[in-house]
Amino acid sequence: MSSVVDQPEPSSELVELLLAAAERARGLRLANLEQRSDPGDAAYIAAWPGEHYRLLAGLAAETRPRTAIEIGTFRGQGALALLAGCPTATVVTYDLMPWQAIPGTVLADADLSPGLGRPGVLPRTGDLVDPAVRRRDIEMLSAADLIFLDGPKDGTWEHRFCADVLPLLADRPRLVVVDDIRLLEMVQLWRDLPYDKIDATSLGHWSGTGLLRLTPGAQRPSPASPKDTDSRP
Repeated sequence: MSSVVDQPEPSSELVELLLAAAERARGLRLANLEQRSDPGDAAYIAAWPGEHYRLLAGLAAETRPRTAIEIGTFRGQGALALLAGCPTATVVTYDLMPWQAIPGTVLADADLSPGLGRPGVLPRTGDLVDPAVRRRDIEMLSAADLIFLDGPKDGTWEHRFCADVLPLLADRPRLVVVDDIRLLEMVQLWRDLPYDKIDATSLGHWSGTGLLRLTPGAQRPSPASPKDTDSRP
């Protein structure tokens, strides 16, 4: 099910944030990022709504995070969109391989941050659902004001992240942007997340954009696993 008729209403604060970020996105043009990208990717970066790069920049501009975390670096456009919205931020971006090894990367050495608390993109290699990686990078996670969750959408990884990592980050208010919430692998997970949230697809990515706020005292999520979702009595 994708209907929201049985879902709690989002808070006024979250609705107002989305509208303010969308207004910023309406007037944004990520010209530098378009120029770095091949023509196909440049068209996606320029498109809004329907793509989410300008909305990411708008959200960063509106919230002014000191630290933003992106999960899923790929070619680096998401990280640079966040940085374009808030040039003073440290954008910590995670992938399973070094950014230099990803074909078509738009990142360059000049984009890199020298460390947490310093402006720029700070690439990290590792899988945050691995407890050892979380222990290694707990300082990075704890610093996050904004998180962009753009994992593999394989029906498993996001369930583990939302069950094991999000509760650790509910100690203070944080904004989480969840990509691709309209994909079949993500629909039930998004519906089950018990946080203040809003489906922002009409103002973001055609495949789904969700915003949620982590706050102290939020219920620990127990998303149904793909096995549980598909099972029948």
